[in-house]
Amino acid sequence: MLIACLVFVSFGYTSLPFWPQGKAYQGYFADAGGVIPGNDVTVSGIRVGKVSEVALAGASAKVSFTVDRNVRVGDQSLAAIRTDTVLGEKTLSISPAGAGSVTVIPLERTRSPYTLNNALQDLGGNVQELDK
Repeated sequence: MLIACLVFVSFGYTSLPFWPQGKAYQGYFADAGGVIPGNDVTVSGIRVGKVSEVALAGASAKVSFTVDRNVRVGDQSLAAIRTDTVLGEKTLSISPAGAGSVTVIPLERTRSPYTLNNALQDLGGNVQELDK
């Protein structure tokens, strides 16, 4: 029994629920844009973590996520919610920047996705311009 536990832990310790999966961060967005817990977090298109929680924080959305410990997220990093597939699956894209280290990316350095609502608003503005 002890040997079986040792083998399990030695080969699968990183997937154990109590083992830290990465460093925790939060980003504040004007619109959560359909991102949900379990969506991928990417840097340069490479998966480096997962979204862990999406919650309302006043007038903005707080997205909590983890990033592999070997990826440095600096104090000038940017975060953007992107549509990853034709079916609309979302990813959280991080652009690491800056010399310092932070765990919170403020609203000023985040971008929400272009949504159907935005498209309809732009279309309405363009149609009004045509009518003039």
